[in-house]
Amino acid sequence: MARLQEAGFGALWLDRRGYTDEALLTQLRSLGLPEIPCARPEIVIFRLQPQAPSGVPDRKDPRLLPHWSAATENPPPGQPWLLDLGGWSPAERASGRIWRWGRREARVGLDWAGPPRAGELRFTVTSAADAPLAIRCEGRELGPVAIQGGQRREVRLPCALAPGLQELTFHYSGRLRRLGRDSRQIGFMVENLEWVPRPE
Repeated sequence: MARLQEAGFGALWLDRRGYTDEALLTQLRSLGLPEIPCARPEIVIFRLQPQAPSGVPDRKDPRLLPHWSAATENPPPGQPWLLDLGGWSPAERASGRIWRWGRREARVGLDWAGPPRAGELRFTVTSAADAPLAIRCEGRELGPVAIQGGQRREVRLPCALAPGLQELTFHYSGRLRRLGRDSRQIGFMVENLEWVPRPE
């Protein structure tokens, strides 16, 4: 709440139809935030005390960025938040799978709240054509991954994390194509992306 008020927000609006976590409402009420009466029972509005003068929100604040998986749940303990920094098609899902398509370049944010930690990236990749996929974290190359068009490949790459937000970049130099009736021009797909810490 303090960060919202520092940014100049004067109220917090919750719609029960889209967010049904009663525990959150209980937590907000426990903070003593006054509620603004609303004639619609599905809407709950809490009044905030904005800072004067209000600050300008930082659009790069990780808490304001969309999740790469498009899910709202917290990451497993000991793992960073995976954030969508641009270049991806919307997340797609099937049983036990989450994947996103990119064209030439797409970026993921690794938001890590812990101390420096060694670990590795794990994901499955495929592409529209035979081509290398260059992968970098904060400008340092983790490795080009050779991929064959239409073939799935399991990838594991060493990737150490420092505290804060780090940018992971995927760059594909192969040709783009459409798959079946899909109107998108796609280059590569990343599936079940995760960062796993190295055992201490």
